[in-house]
Parts: sequence; structure tokens; C-alpha cells
Amino acid sequence: MENIQLIESTQNPRVKNAVKLRKAKIRQETQTTLVEGYREILRATESGWRFNELYFCPELYLDLHAGELVEQLRQSGLPVFQCAEAAFRKMSYRDTPDGLLALSPLVGKNWTNSTCRKTR
Repeated sequence: MENIQLIESTQNPRVKNAVKLRKAKIRQETQTTLVEGYREILRATESGWRFNELYFCPELYLDLHAGELVEQLRQSGLPVFQCAEAAFRKMSYRDTPDGLLALSPLVGKNWTNSTCRKTR
């Protein structure tokens, strides 16, 4: 696989930015969210969804076809980053990450301007 950047440090700015996306305020401000997992990324890809970036860690793959999905997305022109295990685990929000995580445009209702009220 060519054109793949390697991220080894947990202090890498891309890792730090992904970690920040755990906060709703940051997701709203950047209009970006995280999608984690082989199944989730595969289903989104099959339905025509476009991601911003893909991060992968082969050491954590749980599905035999994860590498094929990474290659498919890379060939589509998606920026792809291979991560060292420590860097990937820092970005992951799962207890058992499966080695795939994508940054995605945020979709859905903008709740900051919503007229919904809190119920008791």
C-alpha cells in the first residue's frame, strides 16, 4: 500500500484532534464525528457514505477483510493513516478496538438551535 502515512506518536496532532471529537461541542464546531469499527465503516461505505479520513491499525484487526476495506477506501482517494497500536488505542472510544476508525462529516439535526425542552 503506497501513499499511507504512519502515525506512531500519541502526541500526533491528528490523534489529539480525534480524541477531542469525543466532546459534543467539538463535534458541533467541526461538523465532524468518529465512526469506529469494521462493520460500521463497511455498512456506511456500501450505502455510499463518504469519509474525511481513515485510520487503521493492523495489529488490532478482528475481521479478516479489514485490510481489503482499507485498500478499497485508499484506492477511492480517501486519505489513509496507519497507526501504531498505542496511537490507535488513544483515538479509539472502544474497550476492544478492531483497528478501524474514520472521521466523518456530522449529519443530523443541529441541536444547538433546537426548540426541544428538557423533560422532568
